[in-house]
Amino acid sequence: MLCVSSCLNMNQDSDDKTVSTKKHKIQIAAVVITTSICLTLWQFSQFLLVTQVVAILALFTFGFISKFSAMVVLMGEMIAVALTLLLMFGNELLLSSLLTCLLMASLITLKFLYPVLISNHYRFVSGIMSMGFVASLTIVLRTRTLTTKHDAHILNILRSKLSSYNDFHTLLYTCSAEFDFLGWDPVIKLTKSLILPAVAFILLILVIHCFFSSLKFRSIDPHVAYNILQLGAFTVMAIMIMRLKLFFTPHLCIMASLLASRKYFKKLQREYHYSLLIVFIGCMSVSGVSNLLEQHSILGEYSNIELEELLVWIMRNTNKNAVFAGPMPITAAILLSTRRPIVNHPHYEDAMLRERTKKVYSAFSRKPPEDIFKTLSSLQVEYLVLSETWCFNQNRSGCRMTDLWDVEDPENQGRPPTCPKLFVGVFPFRLVFSNDVYSVLKLQPPYVELKGFNKY
Repeated sequence: MLCVSSCLNMNQDSDDKTVSTKKHKIQIAAVVITTSICLTLWQFSQFLLVTQVVAILALFTFGFISKFSAMVVLMGEMIAVALTLLLMFGNELLLSSLLTCLLMASLITLKFLYPVLISNHYRFVSGIMSMGFVASLTIVLRTRTLTTKHDAHILNILRSKLSSYNDFHTLLYTCSAEFDFLGWDPVIKLTKSLILPAVAFILLILVIHCFFSSLKFRSIDPHVAYNILQLGAFTVMAIMIMRLKLFFTPHLCIMASLLASRKYFKKLQREYHYSLLIVFIGCMSVSGVSNLLEQHSILGEYSNIELEELLVWIMRNTNKNAVFAGPMPITAAILLSTRRPIVNHPHYEDAMLRERTKKVYSAFSRKPPEDIFKTLSSLQVEYLVLSETWCFNQNRSGCRMTDLWDVEDPENQGRPPTCPKLFVGVFPFRLVFSNDVYSVLKLQPPYVELKGFNKY
């Protein structure tokens, strides 16, 4: 975002006839490198960058930036996507992502369609028509050309936030506190630290600045307008999914830094401006220092004896090629610590892994043990690991594992949960290890092999 802001600030006076110079090559390179790192290190960053592309297109439509500035950023991000695909061995989730489709549609439209429209219409009308074409082309690319099911669960999460839609994968996410709505506690804390009041004040100052500049929105610097739009997107994202306040809170701090800008406080004498700024920072520090002291006072040591016992037992008592299944956090630990093969993994952005995990999680449903055995056997599972928390803990209403399965498996509604039976061992599963938290079940074939008899 720093690179994008810098590009918009330096290129605000550029037009379509500007010759590509060393400065612009450096700008594109900076956008390419930082965007590629962002996409490579976090699989969800593509959705974050979609908001960035939309903000750039909005700035272009309303005349804040030139076509050249928009092309510099969008071209840099498109090259970054291509580079990331190379680094990630052609990752399908990114290849067919909304970001890739949106970037392709934007570049095609600005390069070929916009010059035709601008010759026959006003800039604003041309911009609106161009953006309509971008949206249409993005939908066509996403649904007809670069189709995939890898990110279907993400779109379904957004759908569930806006409607009553629910399915197994969606509930598995939204039942976690991190994916719930924001709530009031973070808002109260941000207000006490004076970050929210500071941003509200600077936004008011920007509105007044526009008003006294004959209602010319372009009196606001392009990079400032971009960060306002980005903050708006992050606000919506944080409200819908609490976990995403990790973008919202830092961006509030970025916007609050405009309090130190002389451009928007020209009528206030420099001495008074900086004096008030020091007083304001001092007031913010009261809450900030208190928070730091509170966080630093938290002392503890991680200990999970039961998990250690489970992992040690697996290493000592199972074959190196024995295949394990269970809750995703546990199977990840098994793979990491024992190197035993696992059939499901926390990488939930792969459609095949999602469906495989769903089959494994049938152990937490109301299905008969025989049906669960057949499902796991089809995955070549040899050992099933169960956790006491997943079997017996009562989460909030509608978020128990049986509740999730009742949505997907109405045929077995009313039957008792199967997991408590499996936890202590029930045919055709055999209990081979247990402690206070974990049980390991060996899948034994439902037949008996008789040896030592003559075939006649």
